[in-house]
Amino acid sequence: MDKVSKFMTDHSEGDKGKEAVMGFQVSWVLRMAADKDYTKDKPTFGLYSKYMLFKLLNKPFPNKEEIVSVKVWKEWTNIDIRAEVELKDGDETEFHVLLIENKVYTEMRSWQRDDYPKALDQFYQKHGRGQYIPHKVLITCTDSEKEFDKLERFCNDCGWKVISIYDLIFDLNKETESELFNEFWIYNWGRLTD
Repeated sequence: MDKVSKFMTDHSEGDKGKEAVMGFQVSWVLRMAADKDYTKDKPTFGLYSKYMLFKLLNKPFPNKEEIVSVKVWKEWTNIDIRAEVELKDGDETEFHVLLIENKVYTEMRSWQRDDYPKALDQFYQKHGRGQYIPHKVLITCTDSEKEFDKLERFCNDCGWKVISIYDLIFDLNKETESELFNEFWIYNWGRLTD
C-alpha cells in the first residue's frame, strides 16, 4: 500500500525547497526523540524519532541509553543542523554533537566538507564546552548507487558518514500518530507494507 505525500507534491518542477523542509523535519524529529511529554500519547512516533536519532549517532537500536536532551540549531553558520545530544547510561553521561548536512538536489561542496567541522571545533573550544563526541553526517536523497558511492568517496577521508534517507527510514514501514511525520518521512520517502 503506497501513499503519495500530498504535502510535498505540487506543480513545481523538481524539488524546489525540499532541503529547507527537510532541515525543519530533521530538527523536529531529533528534538522529539527527547520530548517525553509530546510523545507519551504517540508511542510509534516516539519510537521512530529515537530510532532516527540513534541511527544518526551510529548507535544500535533499540538502545538502553536515556536521551536526556536534544538541542538543535538550524543554519548555524550555514550548516544545515547542529544538534547537541546528551545521553545517559546509569551514572555515565555522554555529550554528542551532530553536524548534519542534508542534500536533496544539490551536492556537498568541498568547502562545506572541510570548513564546517573546523567551525564546529572552534566554537566548542572558544566556549569552553566539555568533551563531546562529534558526528559529521551527510543525509542524501539520491537513489543512485553510483551517486551514493561517489559521495562516500568524497566524504570518507574527512570523517563524514554518508547516509541515504532510504537507510535512515529503512525500518519505518508503519504509520505513526503524527500526520506531519507520516507525510514527510513515510509517504514522501518511505513505503508502507500491508
